[in-house]
Amino acid sequence: MAGPTIQLRASRFEKNDREKMLQMLERNVIFEVKEVDKYEFHFKKGKTSGLNLKENSCLFLLNVSNEDYESDDLESRDIAEKLNDKPVAFIGIAAMCKSVDDHYLLAKAALEINKIVGGLIDLNGKIVPLSSERDKSGKFIDPTSEEIRNYVNGIAGNIYEIRYETDYEGTNYYHICDAEWLQNWTQHPNFRLIK
Repeated sequence: MAGPTIQLRASRFEKNDREKMLQMLERNVIFEVKEVDKYEFHFKKGKTSGLNLKENSCLFLLNVSNEDYESDDLESRDIAEKLNDKPVAFIGIAAMCKSVDDHYLLAKAALEINKIVGGLIDLNGKIVPLSSERDKSGKFIDPTSEEIRNYVNGIAGNIYEIRYETDYEGTNYYHICDAEWLQNWTQHPNFRLIK
């Protein structure tokens, strides 16, 4: 079953940046597929990214593209209004499993690649605080937009709500953050990415 995903909105991406990214990965991963703009790999067992893996990680995917995926008009306007963001490449990273370690390895890989290519980080969804309150039927109560906003803004760094149109709800939003916010989020006790 697939796990969390992240998309880096690279502010630079030259040929030597691709080489730097691959060299950084090669220190910690075993490549299964290594093609231009498409990579599949496992993190090696042992100490990596602050974890001590007892075995190789599940499969991770990484792809590089010059185009964003399927942004609608509202989303494009919202990005233009809120962000001074003109990415030259989009780097998608996905973990094919969903353990806490997989979420952490994905975030750490994104942060290391971000040091090379810069730019913002699309979390591919919205960060929602874990609820402990339940309704009468026992279902967890979803937090309000205001509660979500207060929660994510309580973490140091910059995070932005980007609105988009949906077929069934009218509008919704997802989060884009900077590297500082993601780094601080990885240290939060409720840290999880979006799958």
